[in-house]
Amino acid sequence: MIDRPLLSICIPTYNRSLCIKRQINDIILQTAAFTDDVEILVSDNASTDDTPRVIHTLCVRNKRIKHFRQPLNIGAEANFLFLAKEARGEYYWCLGDDDILRPGTVEYVVKILKKFRDIGAVILRCGGTYPILFSNLIYWKKANFNVDDGCIIRYIPEILQTYPNYEGDTDWMFISKCIIRRNAYIEIASNDEFRNNCALGLFATCISIRNKNFYYANACGYITGLQSIDNWHHKATKVCQDIISGISILKKYGFTCNEIEYLFASEEPHLYYVNTLGCMEKGMSVKESLDSNMELQRQLRIPVSKDRVLDRLRTKDPERIVFLFKDVIKIAYKKASILSYVRKKRELKMYNYLPTRMRELKWIFKYMIIIGFTYRLKALLKNEKTI
Repeated sequence: MIDRPLLSICIPTYNRSLCIKRQINDIILQTAAFTDDVEILVSDNASTDDTPRVIHTLCVRNKRIKHFRQPLNIGAEANFLFLAKEARGEYYWCLGDDDILRPGTVEYVVKILKKFRDIGAVILRCGGTYPILFSNLIYWKKANFNVDDGCIIRYIPEILQTYPNYEGDTDWMFISKCIIRRNAYIEIASNDEFRNNCALGLFATCISIRNKNFYYANACGYITGLQSIDNWHHKATKVCQDIISGISILKKYGFTCNEIEYLFASEEPHLYYVNTLGCMEKGMSVKESLDSNMELQRQLRIPVSKDRVLDRLRTKDPERIVFLFKDVIKIAYKKASILSYVRKKRELKMYNYLPTRMRELKWIFKYMIIIGFTYRLKALLKNEKTI
């Protein structure tokens, strides 16, 4: 039994038996050489599929895994907090059951934590999304896993002009992205004012790195799951409101007005990005989406302007595909016609927000081919089961 591990890898799960099987097997392999430094915890949030059986079978084979089953579904955030309290590590890594780690990522993180003993967090880059669950089909580009001092960043107000919204990257609110001090997560998640807040990870990370250095990983650490066209974007309004309200609450944790101001500014592109995806989910037009983002500007106490929204969106969406992404996915899943895409492009032309022709073709063909291949593979597997 590890007395005091350096890192606790905590995996919450619910009704994802295929995902959790792959994730546990992968983590066992990636932590095999770090049994004294890493502990593994899994919490099943009262799944109704065969997740409990899958977890039990895997844990019987590997006694290193500490697993729990909630008698009732306690909600995602409560499950995250449960794992943080059960863990013993100095650092807490809440790893999504459907996120795929690049091979070598756990070793990479452990080396960073050992080299820089007093950092507040390790922040991984997300390498995008995948539309299928078969991890053996993932092609990883060559990664540079060198651990160097050049990635150490001091968390001061000026840094917030660039971080957390590093150009082309995702935000700190995603659970698999940030390895933070466990006590910081417990402090934030135990506060009733943050109850059911979708952006808990963002605020816990801010607490974890305040007055400390953090390590921004220059290599892609993971890719996140995109299992269907129905995803968390339908909660975009709540996500945006939770971020706005949560930033204000940080004042009670000693954050200065200067820090709060910069944090608002750094979150602005991400808020527009999330809100726009939510608007697309609801079938809203480009104009309606911009109007919705302008309402967010008012709540952020920022001068209202469509140009400002589009300028900030370009930093978060450099390929300018956010307004068109949903339409491409729908067409690929044969749930919409190409005509809907053409209409959206015509509207976007008015706002000068179209991607270049080469970029547009590249990501359209990528999703068309991958999703089409997924359909064929699923049909093949289904036929094999019936034989």
